[in-house]
Amino acid sequence: MVTTMNQQRRPRKNIFISSVIPATFTGIVLGISTSLFAQTKTDDTGEVATDEGYTTVVLAKRTEPVGTRTKIDSDEIQRRGARTVPDVLSFEPAVEVNRAPKTGATLQIRGYNEKSIQILFEGIPVAEVYDGHFEIDALPVFALADITLEKGVVSPLYGPNTTGGVVRLSVPDACRQTMDTTVYSRPSDGEMTLFGARSNLCFQTGDVTTFFGAGYERSDGYPLSDSYKETEKNVSYHESGGVRDGSDYQRASLTLMTRYAPRRNKSLTLFANTIHAPRSIPPFTQSGFTRYWRFNRYDTFLVGLKGTLGPETMPATFGFRGIEAHLYTHIHRDGLHDYTDATHTHLTDNPKAWFIKSAYANESFGADIAGQWALVSGNTLQLRLHYDLDRHRQHDLPVPNENGATRWGAWEHYVSHKYTAAIEDTQVLGKLRLNAGLGVSGMSLLAQKVEGESLPVDNRLIPGIEGRFAAEVTFSKRIRATAEVGHKVRLPLLKELFENVVGGNLDLEPEEAWMGELGLESSDIPFAGLDTSFHVFGSRIRNLIEKNEGTFDNIGRAVTAGTEFDIRYTPVPLFEIHGGYRYLFSKDLINDIRINYITPHRVVAGARLNFDFGLTASLEAVYNSGQHAEYSDATNQWVRDRTPDFVLLNSHIRYEPVFAPLKGGYLYIDGFNLTDANYVIGRFEPRPGREIIVGVGTQI
Repeated sequence: MVTTMNQQRRPRKNIFISSVIPATFTGIVLGISTSLFAQTKTDDTGEVATDEGYTTVVLAKRTEPVGTRTKIDSDEIQRRGARTVPDVLSFEPAVEVNRAPKTGATLQIRGYNEKSIQILFEGIPVAEVYDGHFEIDALPVFALADITLEKGVVSPLYGPNTTGGVVRLSVPDACRQTMDTTVYSRPSDGEMTLFGARSNLCFQTGDVTTFFGAGYERSDGYPLSDSYKETEKNVSYHESGGVRDGSDYQRASLTLMTRYAPRRNKSLTLFANTIHAPRSIPPFTQSGFTRYWRFNRYDTFLVGLKGTLGPETMPATFGFRGIEAHLYTHIHRDGLHDYTDATHTHLTDNPKAWFIKSAYANESFGADIAGQWALVSGNTLQLRLHYDLDRHRQHDLPVPNENGATRWGAWEHYVSHKYTAAIEDTQVLGKLRLNAGLGVSGMSLLAQKVEGESLPVDNRLIPGIEGRFAAEVTFSKRIRATAEVGHKVRLPLLKELFENVVGGNLDLEPEEAWMGELGLESSDIPFAGLDTSFHVFGSRIRNLIEKNEGTFDNIGRAVTAGTEFDIRYTPVPLFEIHGGYRYLFSKDLINDIRINYITPHRVVAGARLNFDFGLTASLEAVYNSGQHAEYSDATNQWVRDRTPDFVLLNSHIRYEPVFAPLKGGYLYIDGFNLTDANYVIGRFEPRPGREIIVGVGTQI
């Protein structure tokens, strides 16, 4: 049952960002639809060409995606000195990386958290199906060809739970190098040891391209700033200048892609990835005592098979343009242990703990098929059908009783499935492009088993309807204006429906959001080498899913609005400067307060030098204004929290010799938080102080 919050009651605990941001705007987009597998470009003649990838519009002298779509290729990933996917995205003004002890790094895009953001690794959704989290730090950034970030009112072809956006990770489908091998480390100082190695291999035999990537990284923990000071609120953290308790980890990943492509628009691709990422969890206080948790197991396996088929020559007017089919699975296992102290040597015996060991098992099986047709000249019609079956199991090993006896409880078992049917049409009318799409989704519960007993489940359909209208106009191929408006939904998670500790609610309805955006982009205006992009966006959400007196309910309403500005200037090939600014307003309409832990102002800026003799040097700065939060803690005390502003300064130096016999080798030095700033993200979570990473590698 949907309940209404008592207006006289104190404001609720934290309003989650994922529920905060759906949009309210009315407009016409000047942006082309997001295609699942076709890319449309305008060349200097104004003709349309199609390549595998995604949709983009090319302004004069500008080939990267524009508007609400940003593509970050492997060269740019290297230039940012990024070892993880969050490292790459943290340089985008729209993206924040939040961290919590158990969940680790989570993305927030324009205020939406991971519950409303879809991460696709070669088309495979990456998320634990129970609560939507995933250890995204462990995704193998070293194996990626590019990362594509989609914001705004994304295409309904992606389905629900994309209100915040879509992050697409792709591995190479062509060989740039045969081999690329790197080893790197952080200078050793007792516990502050970090070591990593990675290698990518790529080779082509006839019509078959094979890519293989392997990587390993181990850290004994990250150092805190020398200016870090203990306070009453952060006493569970390590002393000033030390290593953060519970920040040690291991990450190992193997990636394989084999693609058979005998001709254009005809291919069969096998993709597989496995991740092993055990780690400790930074200590935190819960139920009145400090918890020392550790993921002794964190294993994920992704595998997908994709086929595409289309005519060798695309029809100019009416005709079939291609079809793509995809089968995949995502299997995840993790095991959480509760210890007595930071040494992680003895399991807890505290009676307030409800387990000494806990285990999760998640499986997702999916399939989709998408087709594309041309109805008239300049037209593209796309249809997509998608299906997912999600299964989750969990059980605990309780704290031993007074006799020292304990045994594993029975598995709790939850199953659901969801499906999407979507259609989208794009029409080119000279310099004007119009796009309209509609998607219908549904989610049904199939099974629930608690303490070994199967319980009845209402298999009602939880519906979701999404739509988007967009328009784009290009002036003189140097200025593009865009506008879009749409309706998005987020379907409930299994935890929100079933959770038997916090309080699941089988009557939950989807969150709904009205969204809109206006944009203006230019290239080489008012002078050569200057590219700018400006966007205004807004959203309004209802049926926000939040905890209400211990139970999940549709009790919230919220609004967000903001602006984003990006600039890049390359006066000469040697020198480049870039910057971006994002302002985000957010409000919980029920309680008339700001949304918890959302950053209003965010600025990124940087400069790079690219020398002909193989040296690249860059300096990057990131500014975040302070976050606010109001909530009731575990003791029912009302908390008003504000994190301080902070500025981070990072650098990256890379040298690739251009002369024999050293040609093909490279050396790099990455500096993070060079000023050793003491900063926090979220609830008093201290972040790393100064870190220097040194790496050496070779390419063939």
